[in-house]
Amino acid sequence: MKEHARIGHKIASRSKELFYISNLILHHNEFWDGNGYPDGGKGEGIPLEYRISSIMDAYDAATSNRPYRNKISGKRSNRRIKKNSRAQFEPRLIDKFVKLVEE
Repeated sequence: MKEHARIGHKIASRSKELFYISNLILHHNEFWDGNGYPDGGKGEGIPLEYRISSIMDAYDAATSNRPYRNKISGKRSNRRIKKNSRAQFEPRLIDKFVKLVEE
């Protein structure tokens, strides 16, 4: 599972249309507490765009149907994201994100 970020990065970095987002793909699973991957970045050491993309990816994944599970509501996804604030996500960004999607 953890290889999907590296595989996606490799594919995107070879495409002129996707090259500019290849690093977002690689680092969208870095966690605020340092327990993410691929580099184990932590806190403010993770560039802002990667911290934002990880929240958006989690929200999209939760609110989209998958072959192995049905989607959940935006409100339920927001509760899950808030629960993971401080571990997976930057708390300051979570508050702003939830406010934006609930408006």
